[in-house]
Amino acid sequence: MRKINIVLYLFILLSIIACSKKKESNENKISLTSTRQESDCEKILFKLFYTSDFEKKEKYEVRIDDIRNDTIIIKAFTRNNLSDNPKTQEIVESVVGWFIIPPKRDALYLSLNALDPIEPNFKKIKTKQDHFSDFLNCNNQKQTNEMKNEIKFTDLFNEGTNINFAPKDLNKDTPEIKDFKKKLEIYFDEISLPEDFDSENLSYLVNNETFFDLQYYTNSAWLQYFITKYKIDVTLLNDLMSQAIKQEDYDAVKTLINNHYVVSEIDLQISSETRQESENKIKENKQDGYESYVVSNSKIDEIINLLHKKFSLNKISDSDGFTNLRKEKNTSSEILQKIATGTKIEILDNSGDWWLVQTKEGKKGYVYKTKIKAE
Repeated sequence: MRKINIVLYLFILLSIIACSKKKESNENKISLTSTRQESDCEKILFKLFYTSDFEKKEKYEVRIDDIRNDTIIIKAFTRNNLSDNPKTQEIVESVVGWFIIPPKRDALYLSLNALDPIEPNFKKIKTKQDHFSDFLNCNNQKQTNEMKNEIKFTDLFNEGTNINFAPKDLNKDTPEIKDFKKKLEIYFDEISLPEDFDSENLSYLVNNETFFDLQYYTNSAWLQYFITKYKIDVTLLNDLMSQAIKQEDYDAVKTLINNHYVVSEIDLQISSETRQESENKIKENKQDGYESYVVSNSKIDEIINLLHKKFSLNKISDSDGFTNLRKEKNTSSEILQKIATGTKIEILDNSGDWWLVQTKEGKKGYVYKTKIKAE
């Protein structure tokens, strides 16, 4: 009888241990599975799902699939092996469900449209608030860290972006502007000084609205914004002026002139060639039967008028009352003529620091650029 009691006791004890182990295994199931996730944020995301009221509770994984227009798109899926060969695997993912967290970050939603998860047709999923908050905080920090390592000027402005808002709109509460502002602040942290900024980046701010298949646009106020922000010497932006003329961006041309760009004969020549090219494109439109050159957006006539007006205003401005016209591009070169302050001159070439000019007497020589103004 005593032996029977001992056996029975051992049986009960083993049963209790087995149950305890099973319970422990079930309790650790989430954490063990989550360790296979790619990041800390996705570990938290896993907990968020497995403690929610989403009906499928076993054997699926979750990850952030995309972030589109500030909407977080999440994919729940299973992994299946299609291979019949035990030595090889052919793993495919089968979607269990698509989920989103919208820009307002209020809740997790099950998308009812598998073809486009962000179409407005959702079912709200009940989640634990602490897990939801932890995931949002983790994901925000992850995005910030990624952007700090990657943000370049072309991440803000490029040939695929449409920036219709101006710098004065940065405080508006829209997903597009908020995302842009976050990137811009990170960029400014990285490129804080004028000497760190590459002025060639400004070429991305010049529009080309006469091209029929234009894929990008930038509000013209951004060019002024960056010129001011980085204290750019506009007299050095000859290539940018050339680009603005050729692309018929009147606003960009005007912005450069308003920031003391001095027009030269070269700029007039480029504008004349651009007008001829525009006339040729109009003829091609008629021959081809469609408008590859958008005539209604052409600004070349306005640009030419502005350039000629400013060119005619170029004059000497020297506090000494005169400046020297020199034979070569240096201060030790022969002086060809002394030109009085206020005297109008023609600028033939405005590249570099010494500009080639022609006086009203017909003499050609070089004048240092700071001695010339367009009033």
